[in-house]
Amino acid sequence: MAHLPGAGEIVLFDRSWYRTPAGVERVVGFCSETDVEEFFHTVPEFERMLVRSGIILLKYWFSITDPSRTCAS
Repeated sequence: MAHLPGAGEIVLFDRSWYRTPAGVERVVGFCSETDVEEFFHTVPEFERMLVRSGIILLKYWFSITDPSRTCAS
């Protein structure tokens, strides 16, 4: 929360800063499946709260997939 933008500011975040429980922590066993489910429930509500407070939230997904390494169907 401390890094959220103030009036007139633009802030860019790598979404992974708040994805950790669903990714790394889950894989290495640092959180339970209950923690993961709570995370999946909480993050969308947090994003809605940001928008309701007047923050314009834009989300972009970028792919860094190497096309030569993808599997053919």
